[in-house]
Amino acid sequence: MIPFIGIRLRLLFGLIALCTSITTTSAEEFAYSISDNQVTITGYSDWRSYKPVTIPATIEGLPVTKLAEGLFAGSNLTEITIPDTISSIPEVTFRNCSSLTKITIPESVTRIGYQTFEGCTNLAEIILPANITSIAAYTFSECTSLITISIPDGVTSIATGAFSNCTSLAEITLPKSLTEISSYTFDFCINLKESKRY
Repeated sequence: MIPFIGIRLRLLFGLIALCTSITTTSAEEFAYSISDNQVTITGYSDWRSYKPVTIPATIEGLPVTKLAEGLFAGSNLTEITIPDTISSIPEVTFRNCSSLTKITIPESVTRIGYQTFEGCTNLAEIILPANITSIAAYTFSECTSLITISIPDGVTSIATGAFSNCTSLAEITLPKSLTEISSYTFDFCINLKESKRY
């Protein structure tokens, strides 16, 4: 009986270790550079793995303040959490992350670059930070699972093709601050039935 219990315990601890390795992100998985006592993440090594990723707020005791353009493009991450040390998400950062289902963007973010989430075909919901002032070109293009989205008050413009080919998008809430909607913004949004102003 004792050996059998020992085997079960080893299996249990092995499963716990496996789950821990799947759901955590270590600083060693990121390439980075340091300038002026601030960290820029320039690469991510485990892009083939289907797992949640948390971007660290600090590396080597210094704040992570920048992400490289296209950092996670084409990777298999399923969820992403961005720390509140980041103020800008650069261009094509998550482009074609087709397994991405959830993203947590902090209120510290004031800018989201063009094509940032283009082709994130499993992203069904996203909450935009309150301090952005524009939606860049093709930011959510081809997010075919996106059903509803609310644009924060303070956004004044939505650029070309920002929501084009969002074929599941049924409802969008627009702020009173919005003064410009560019061409092709909602092209091929075949299920878009309602837009609200607040």
